Amino acid sequence: MEQFNFGGNNSSNNKQSKNKKVWTIVGIIAGVLLGIMIISAILGTNSGSSGTSNDSNDKIYNDSSNGSNVGSYKLEVTQTTLHVEYSDFLGYTAKIRGTAKNISKRNYSYASVEFSVYDVDGNNLGTALANINNLGKGETWRFEAILLATPKSKPISFKLVDITAW
Repeated sequence: MEQFNFGGNNSSNNKQSKNKKVWTIVGIIAGVLLGIMIISAILGTNSGSSGTSNDSNDKIYNDSSNGSNVGSYKLEVTQTTLHVEYSDFLGYTAKIRGTAKNISKRNYSYASVEFSVYDVDGNNLGTALANINNLGKGETWRFEAILLATPKSKPISFKLVDITAW
């Protein structure tokens, strides 16, 4: 006949429960550390080359024709430079640094800049993106748009393709 323990102290079940909790915590910590290591490898430096200045991409963007409820907005994007680094583990990483100034007469609760990045053969290697919340009128934002890919060919140029603000 089976015995059931209702409300008694069952040390075997308590040990199993504690072991599960410990291993769950260990798993979470290991996952967080792995994530930090991956992000560090992506953003870290190994043997880098940087600094292809490309100020010809400076633009004043005023889009009132997109049909959205954003209306007309103006952001001045200037001082854009491409920074490229190489890692044996990941390949190339690219960041586009620059400034965006809100030259409108309103505050934006959100703004983003989007760039296409190209290699020497003109192949589009992906999108570099940066965004910000709460960009007030007259404020300047120093952005760093990060290429959302790790291509095997070296990024050498970029083009501003979109600015969003509301």
